[in-house]
Amino acid sequence: MPFTTIARLLAAALLVPHGSGLLAGKRVLVTGASGGLGAAIAKKLGSLDARVIVHYNTRHEGALATAAAINAHPGDGACDGIVQCDFRDRGAIDAMWADVDAAWPDRALDVLVNNAGVVAKVAAEDDPRLAVWDECLQVNLHAPLQLALEARRRMVAGGCVVMISSIHGSSSVEWMTAYAASKAALDRLTAGLSSEWAPDGVRVVGVAPGIVPVERTAEALGTAEAQALWLPHLPVGRMGAADDVADAVAYVCDATWLSG
Repeated sequence: MPFTTIARLLAAALLVPHGSGLLAGKRVLVTGASGGLGAAIAKKLGSLDARVIVHYNTRHEGALATAAAINAHPGDGACDGIVQCDFRDRGAIDAMWADVDAAWPDRALDVLVNNAGVVAKVAAEDDPRLAVWDECLQVNLHAPLQLALEARRRMVAGGCVVMISSIHGSSSVEWMTAYAASKAALDRLTAGLSSEWAPDGVRVVGVAPGIVPVERTAEALGTAEAQALWLPHLPVGRMGAADDVADAVAYVCDATWLSG
């Protein structure tokens, strides 16, 4: 199926029974889960009885809060561990898997949610040495591929890799060139891997949110000026919420016919 946006996924979720129990007991690694979309996704999957490992880079307290929320939810879901890694360092990514394997010694993984990323807003000519460009491509594209390859080695038929992309991958604005390029490339990576791994029963799916305020952007996007700028262009009349994205991720994890 073609790469789809979160809006189409949510529309489909209204038509297809959701929460069929396929996530119960599944082992899920969510990157960038110390806040924002990643925390909402980790909590949602935990509430559906998945066993979750929470990744973070710098916000340890946020990762602890996500883990505590998962463990406090009624049901069989649990946080099986917290791992730290700076995805700008490819060697550190390899080392992180030792921590994942320590939590799950049989090296089994059912779902990887590649959510961690960096957002850069800079004019191309203001990045002459391509430092911002390189960081965006490393964290938003190269790291998800490296993580997906390692996840694939731990998956059997029925495994799923979810790539959190962005509307910027298809429609962007000025000063977001590096970020938009990284997400557009991630979309094509998603489609390509879905075809390569289909014979082994491993799905690769993308979720591309639009405007979703999180901790770092809530104040700016909550102003009257921001609302006046964006709401006329949003068919449902409101910006998204982190829980909307979490619902979409839960849906694609559960929707075994959906890939690519």
